[in-house]
Amino acid sequence: MRTVQTTKDVHDGVSGRVVIILADFNREIADGLLRGCEEVLREYSSVQWKVHRVPGAWEIPLRVQQLAREKQCDVIIALGCVIKGKTQHYDSVVQECARGCMDVSLREDIPVVYEVIATENEKDAQERSCGRGNKGRAAATVALDWLEKLS
Repeated sequence: MRTVQTTKDVHDGVSGRVVIILADFNREIADGLLRGCEEVLREYSSVQWKVHRVPGAWEIPLRVQQLAREKQCDVIIALGCVIKGKTQHYDSVVQECARGCMDVSLREDIPVVYEVIATENEKDAQERSCGRGNKGRAAATVALDWLEKLS
């Protein structure tokens, strides 16, 4: 018989401080990602977290950098959603947000879990921000992995 481990089994005893940076643009999708993330983190009383909101994905890297330099957390989670429109703006926002977060992570030596979902349409965004496919849950699980490795 195969035993399935839950997140709680895998990360039992983990502790640390997490900051979630949430882009408010596409608010309904973003709030779904946040709900999923917090559901997972809530299982761990020794994990503390705070949420910092920014207007959109473009602003995430600056806030990641500010919080990384404050050294008040162990892991940063970046959450948001960019839905493709009819212009090239989508590509710039997605690429620069990802690059900015990676640059800060490497420069400041702090894990930045990146789950700014980029989708072609709102239906795909809904699927990735609700239920079992919620990427916020996935981000929290990766953050727990990092907390475990850092302890």
